[in-house]
Amino acid sequence: MVTKNSESPELSVVIVSWNVSGFLNHCLDSVMRACTGIESEIIVVDNASTDNTSEMIREKYPDVRLIENAENRGYGVANNQGLDISRGNYVLFLNPDTILPRDALKLSIDYLTEHPKAGVMSLKLVDADGSFQAACRRGFPTPSAAFYRMTGLSALFPRSRRFGKYNLTYLDEDETVPVDAVCGAYMLGRADILKKIGGFDKDFFMYGEDIDLCWRVRKEGYDVVYHPVSDVIHFKGESSRKNRLKSAVSFYDSMFIFSKKYFAEKMSFMPRSLLFLGIFFNALVKAPAEWFLRYFAVPVDLFIVNAVLFMFLMYEFDLSFYTNTDPAWISYLIHICLSGAFGFSLFFHGAYSGKPKPISDYIRASAIATLLFFSLVYFIPYVQFPKKAFTATCALLMILIPGWRFIFSRAAFHLHSPLARRKRVVIVGSGELAKKVFDRLSDDVEYHHGFIGFIKTATDNIENLPGKIIGNITEINEIITSRKVTELVLATKEREQVDLVRLINYCGKKHVNMKIVESIPGQAHFYLLDVDLSENFIL
Repeated sequence: MVTKNSESPELSVVIVSWNVSGFLNHCLDSVMRACTGIESEIIVVDNASTDNTSEMIREKYPDVRLIENAENRGYGVANNQGLDISRGNYVLFLNPDTILPRDALKLSIDYLTEHPKAGVMSLKLVDADGSFQAACRRGFPTPSAAFYRMTGLSALFPRSRRFGKYNLTYLDEDETVPVDAVCGAYMLGRADILKKIGGFDKDFFMYGEDIDLCWRVRKEGYDVVYHPVSDVIHFKGESSRKNRLKSAVSFYDSMFIFSKKYFAEKMSFMPRSLLFLGIFFNALVKAPAEWFLRYFAVPVDLFIVNAVLFMFLMYEFDLSFYTNTDPAWISYLIHICLSGAFGFSLFFHGAYSGKPKPISDYIRASAIATLLFFSLVYFIPYVQFPKKAFTATCALLMILIPGWRFIFSRAAFHLHSPLARRKRVVIVGSGELAKKVFDRLSDDVEYHHGFIGFIKTATDNIENLPGKIIGNITEINEIITSRKVTELVLATKEREQVDLVRLINYCGKKHVNMKIVESIPGQAHFYLLDVDLSENFIL
């Protein structure tokens, strides 16, 4: 039971948020359910969010204790603010992009109660599809562990105790075991120990503070334990995505701070220099890597567009089109026009948004780009109009632009813009919220034609739904399988009827794209949490 005024709750839950109102909403719902039977308090420390986080908490969660910072003070400092005012015997540091099972808190508290030697513990963290997150239990980033990780040896030999000692990949993911450190996304500790060591080190802004805290807990003589008796869904780094460059800088800055704090004085000049140099070059390579992967499609598209145009112009004119065209810049302008037309059309159709798109969207984008290109080159003076070359180029691009994406989506590549299947959509809910969501989604032709029906809830029902009811919420798994559902939209306020963690895992295993709808206080729009992408959108 969550109370705001209890003098001595058993548990204090501390959550730090920054512009993650949509995620925080679902997180708080799951915490409330998991607190059933436990006298507890929830403390949210908001780091100067510019979304409606504070308003949402005041309106929907009046029993939550809210601290509003005037600036983003960082993860560690904000958690310490919550720790300072906490009154529980146990304190849980929890990320806002997590969803707890109903038994998570009880099992965690029971373990610490039964094992007085354990100072801090964590549960198993998983992705939406149930995949294990190796970062939920770690070894300390000693110079050797850092070297093996940065050189890739840990990835080559994950079962080796020597090379896999940072992510402990040689251990069974379902085995309870003392470890060096656990992830701050879900970290339960004894309040007296956490306050004795001073909580998190304020020098760490966003990363590394959890490892540092575990180091100091162990130094006090207590164990840090990984106890995988319940699976916590962690969407991983939603706040970090809000400012990717700053997050990357913070991560490697934290590695420098930790290494300098605990290892630098014990190492001679040469090993210390090599360690810091390794961290620097690792940051230099990996920080831009995510940006490259996200926008990998842009240079690929530009290369294909210009290569195909060059090929057909060469076939029709040899080099004469490039050497004899007067003025010479006209030939380059042709390439610019084609690149611009396809780039603009693909961007406008969301090809670089990171959201899955069906193959028809890429074909439509290519068709519009073709019309745009012919409109542009028609007005270019002094150029012989090579109709055959231009027509053949655009026709082949309509195949190649979606074609290479199809090949990559079938292979083992993790691109941010995979192809989507033909939609077969169900909406879980039969009330006013479900109706409003259907009206919004129906503006999209694919949703309109791919809609199967509504899944009825117990009491949240209205008459004249704009579609048929295909079953009850108790039959949801059978409906997903029998109806070959590709997308499920959870749009009901009756969350008590849904085991959200199980449903998310089931959808992940069945490759069903799940979206969770949440109303925005005081607005006509909704938050739409795309579970597959782990991102929130405004609907």
